[in-house]
Amino acid sequence: MIDCLVLLHRTFKYCGECSILYHLFLVFLQMELEALRSIYEGDDCFKELSAVSFQYRIGDHDDPKAFILEISWPETYPETPPKISLDAFFNNRISSEQKKLIMAKLEEQVEANLGTAMMYTIFEWAKDNHSCLMADHQPVSNALVSETSLLSIWCTKQNVNSKLLVNLFWAEKYD
Repeated sequence: MIDCLVLLHRTFKYCGECSILYHLFLVFLQMELEALRSIYEGDDCFKELSAVSFQYRIGDHDDPKAFILEISWPETYPETPPKISLDAFFNNRISSEQKKLIMAKLEEQVEANLGTAMMYTIFEWAKDNHSCLMADHQPVSNALVSETSLLSIWCTKQNVNSKLLVNLFWAEKYD
């Protein structure tokens, strides 16, 4: 059924006489969207950014090996791969090498599921393989900037005495 819909989408998208068939394809995408909403309702790891863009946190929030997977549907999804990203700020502690490894594994899964509704499959595969995907992960320590460093940078840009403000900041924070 799904393969037929992809073929219909590819063949009839721009054909005015076949708009009913194209609308069937859009219904298929709407069904996947509704399924995702139903499956992940109440799941704090899932976030719908738009009707075609989603995030899923793989791992617990406090887990240093957790990461956020962001997937967006292009106009020709599912006949073409969804856009997968690990660029969320949450992932700054993951090295670029580790991100490349994760992306390569995810792209294998996408290729295996091309032409089908794959969002649930990709999210669940990433959850099931989380420990393997992050087995060699070493947190990138310089990716996170301390509060004091951020305050010093702001002071420099605002031409403010940073030592005085940093001392006030720490005094207020720990009083």
